[in-house]
Amino acid sequence: MTQQQGNDSRIIRPAAPEGAVMDAQLPNPSRRRLGKAGIAASGVVLTLGSRSAMAACSGNDKTPRSPSAFASCNNSRGGGAGGEVSTGGSPGYWSNQNGQATWETIKSVVPKNSLFQHHFDCGKASIYWGKELRAFLPNSGVVVNDPHNLARHFVAALLNCTMHWTDPYLTKAKLLQMYSEWNRTGMFRPGATAEPWLAPQIVAYLESTQGRN
Repeated sequence: MTQQQGNDSRIIRPAAPEGAVMDAQLPNPSRRRLGKAGIAASGVVLTLGSRSAMAACSGNDKTPRSPSAFASCNNSRGGGAGGEVSTGGSPGYWSNQNGQATWETIKSVVPKNSLFQHHFDCGKASIYWGKELRAFLPNSGVVVNDPHNLARHFVAALLNCTMHWTDPYLTKAKLLQMYSEWNRTGMFRPGATAEPWLAPQIVAYLESTQGRN
């Protein structure tokens, strides 16, 4: 209640009862609930954490970064200055005339008709087994039930690594490790303390390395 005394315009507010705690000092109940949920259901926290990380750094940001730097949206590229645009080719680039001409220069290492399992740790049960690399690129005419277009981006990344366009932040060895870990576990951990990535987060990272269209 506001009280006014005479002509004195000062506002006098009732003092808080003894022992009362101000709102700012109260713990946030939603945080307590989320903390408890994290202990009981770590999968929920993983999803929220991944969304938070991806909100900070996305595939639209083409600054060259290592997987661990991308996970924290760090501007360091792990070996060079930040602020550059990645020169890796996108899936669209590798399917167009320029990309096809570039592929000709490395076809002794990555033949156009080579199969996915010739390069990646892929078992016969995989939907990628038995398909040529070029089948995953846009306008190939081959339909693959790959909801996140994961293989498409791995194929483009493989060609980029073969051209050394994404060195040193994404080497071929690191790319193959990324796929192998995802293939075994369904996720990839970009750093020792980072949240694991599922297919959408892996695609977002690979997109960030593919600035050439």
